[in-house]
Formats: sequence, structure tokens, C-alpha cells
Amino acid sequence: MKNIITVVLLITTMSAFAQAKKTKEVKFKTTSLVFSVDSSDELKTINWDEAKDFFKDSDEDEEISIGFKVKKGDSRNTKLNIKESMVLNGKVAHIDKFIKILSGYKPKNTNEVKKSALVFTVDSIKELKEIDWKEAQEFFEGNDEDDEVILGCKVRRSKEEKSKLTIKQSYQVSGKFKDLDKLIKIMSKYTKSQKE
Repeated sequence: MKNIITVVLLITTMSAFAQAKKTKEVKFKTTSLVFSVDSSDELKTINWDEAKDFFKDSDEDEEISIGFKVKKGDSRNTKLNIKESMVLNGKVAHIDKFIKILSGYKPKNTNEVKKSALVFTVDSIKELKEIDWKEAQEFFEGNDEDDEVILGCKVRRSKEEKSKLTIKQSYQVSGKFKDLDKLIKIMSKYTKSQKE
């Protein structure tokens, strides 16, 4: 009787081991899908519907992570190389909600900082006359029509001119971005009219 019980236990153990081994070979589960992109614009290229296929073999109650990371432009000089990210955790059953949230995400840093002033500082009247005011068009590119902008110039005082004031003369104009051409004409006329 003792031998029969030992044989039955041995057969049961081998059968359970074979089933466990077989199960491990057949089923691999994926629990995390995080896209890594180089810019906020690249977020638009992610096909979130592919995430459904990615998790199709997972049980509905299984916990997963899904999201994205946007890398900083140049991360060589910093340990923090992620500009922004969003990762959602939950059950596979909620994959549609996750996709809706992630695909509707609006990047935080889509707007560049708008430039509001361009002031040239030069050492002489001769340099003042050589300023190319057309550079302002490229400098302010991307501003909205009604954004206030400033154009200006300053001439430094030479070391020979003993004074506590470092600027000898300055001039500036301001207006809306839509009037930039007029501001450029005013500044160009002013700088060309200065006498050395």
C-alpha cells in the first residue's frame, strides 16, 4: 500500500510539472507598452489602436501600463532626458478609455516662447548704420498679428569717454507684429541718418 501511494504521488507530480512546463511555453503576457518619441509633434504619429493588438492575449483583469515619453532635444548634458510623459495603469478591460485619454493628450510645450524685443547694441555710429533691420522679420517669425514687439538700438560709450553711463545713445519703437515692416522702416531711417 505504501508503494502504491508513492507511485500515485510520483505520477501526479510529474503530470503537474509537465502541465506547468507546457503552460509556460505557450503563454507569454505583455504588461507594459510605452512609446518613446523625439518630439511632441511625433505624438501625433502614434497609432494607439495597435495597443489593442499588443494586449490581445492578456486577460481582462490583468494590470497593464500604457503611455508615452517625449525625449528632450539634447540630453547628453543632463540626467533628466524626458521632457514630458504620461503613463496610465489599470486593467486590460479599460484599454479603450486609456487609448482615448492618450490620443487626446495636448502637449504642454507645443508653443515656443514668443520673442517680443530685438535691440541691437553696437560700439559706434558706423556699426549702427550697418545694422540689417530685415533680420527682424526672421527673428519675430511665428508671432501672432496682435503681439506687441519692440525694435531698438543702443550705442555704447567708449572707454575714453569718462562717464558712469555705459550707453551713449539709444532709440526704440514698438507696435504690433502686423506693423513690423513699418517699424523696420522707422529704425532703418533712424540708424542711417546718424552722423559719426
